[in-house]
Amino acid sequence: MRRFALVLVCLASFPVSSSGQSLTQVGVIDVPGPKGQRFDYLTMDDEDHYLLSAHLAPGILYVIDVRTNALVKAIPGVPGIT
Repeated sequence: MRRFALVLVCLASFPVSSSGQSLTQVGVIDVPGPKGQRFDYLTMDDEDHYLLSAHLAPGILYVIDVRTNALVKAIPGVPGIT
């Protein structure tokens, strides 16, 4: 099982001149798939509250419910997914 960490960029709450801006981890989601291969693309489906994550090398699309931080489905067989 590979661990996938969601992060939230909290830049809006910092003044423009502020230094030391950081990311805040908001959850960890277990997703299947080969270890040592990167996740290439992330996009949100705001209406259905899904995070879509493309795992390009093995050709898997992960559908994650951000309300529960749970993997809804792993869709294999989509080579070159972007």
